[in-house]
Amino acid sequence: MPVGAVWVSWTKADEREVNEHLPNVPLLYHFEVQKEMRGLRIGTRLLRYAEATLRAAGFDRVALGVDEWNIDARRLYESLGYAASVPELRGLRSEPTGGEHEFLDPFDILIHEL
Repeated sequence: MPVGAVWVSWTKADEREVNEHLPNVPLLYHFEVQKEMRGLRIGTRLLRYAEATLRAAGFDRVALGVDEWNIDARRLYESLGYAASVPELRGLRSEPTGGEHEFLDPFDILIHEL
């Protein structure tokens, strides 16, 4: 049974601002660890494995988005060296995917040097 996952994307980001400020920087998506498995360093190992894979592929940076309300995730990312170093990539909102009353939470893009 999987206890966590992280997706790595080498394609363009959905957000125009991300592509402008971080061209050709891979993005981490859908990072999660099952609630009952949190606190066991599984998330740290998943992120470090993704980073090592990107480093081996020749990348020198990686980015990810974190919702402004998600304090626990932000704390983890920052403890691992991720930072919101580009002011234009703070408080972003994704384009709605079609829901009539869809409100999307603002998020920040955090960057990590590999």
